[in-house]
Amino acid sequence: MIIIDKQHELADFLESIEFEGFGVVKLDKVSFELSSSVIDEVTIIHSEVLRELDAASVARLSELTLLIVFQKDSNEQINLIDNIVDIINPKTSKKLFENKIALLSELIKERQVLKSQLITINNELTETMGNVEVELLKIKKIYEKKAPKRFNDLKGIQVFSKYSAGENIGGEFFDIFVEGNQAFVVMSSTSSYLASSMILKLFADFKADGVIGKQEVLNFIDDTKSNIIELNTTKKKEIEIHLFTGIVDFNKHSIEGNIFGDFKILSSQVKQNRRESVPLITGDLVKSSFAKDFQREERILLCSPGFLKNWKKLNPEFMMEELMMDKKIKPIDVLDEAFFQLKKDATGPFLSYDASAIFMEVNKNAMVEV
Repeated sequence: MIIIDKQHELADFLESIEFEGFGVVKLDKVSFELSSSVIDEVTIIHSEVLRELDAASVARLSELTLLIVFQKDSNEQINLIDNIVDIINPKTSKKLFENKIALLSELIKERQVLKSQLITINNELTETMGNVEVELLKIKKIYEKKAPKRFNDLKGIQVFSKYSAGENIGGEFFDIFVEGNQAFVVMSSTSSYLASSMILKLFADFKADGVIGKQEVLNFIDDTKSNIIELNTTKKKEIEIHLFTGIVDFNKHSIEGNIFGDFKILSSQVKQNRRESVPLITGDLVKSSFAKDFQREERILLCSPGFLKNWKKLNPEFMMEELMMDKKIKPIDVLDEAFFQLKKDATGPFLSYDASAIFMEVNKNAMVEV
């Protein structure tokens, strides 16, 4: 127990009640200001010392687990701080004082045990999360090997895609579901593995239903939004979420949908206007919507937020549009060159961020519905 005394008045009180239950360390105002605070100790301070302390010393005092004030004059005004748990005076009985000190000491011991347990749990959790992250990076690497794929000619539109794993927490997901004369394209980027898994499940459910329509896509967006909101209730920091959805019409050779976050659509023929980034949670469906008609021999590249972040860190000698406009370069070679540029200066096996891209090329003889 620590006492911060003035003119031995607090020490005299302890002697008067013959208090012997705990070891007592005596400090005065000067020695307290020079000492390092002992947080987990029962501390009793003389009210006059408390009143004389400067702001810095009061701030140090407020860091203690608990504080008892000894008040010689019951009419004296005390500057209360949050950790003051009791006020005693020379008339406080020995029995009452000893009971208070014993109870408070026991509470501090329990706090110390709990603190120790929390430190142990935190260390174990940190180690476990480190192992989990290593395993997740392995999964990302496996996905990277399997993800690069070429979709067959989808009624006049060839589709290629590529993915490369990054070291960032969370990840990117993309896929295309074809049904009849339409395809549903989805791409997501999140700062949470749990959110990515949730979107993957929602897409699997969408495919299981087997219907591609505007309302079904809006339902998919709403379900994603509500799930993210629910996940955020358990997070100190809100999940970062980017979502692209689009319906490709093979008869009309067009795509329309919604873009939430930082995706970019590049074209070999038409310069795309810069879009305002619309957040998923608070964004407007109208502002997020887009529509585009494909031209014959046009090449389209959908770049994920992670792709753009990695590309921004580079200083490439060419623009992506230059590669896309060169008809001598095959579509898959365009993707390979883009990802080669992303990886060429990487210091490890992973990029800084997950990167995904979907490349579409319209055949020159494609039949378009009018």
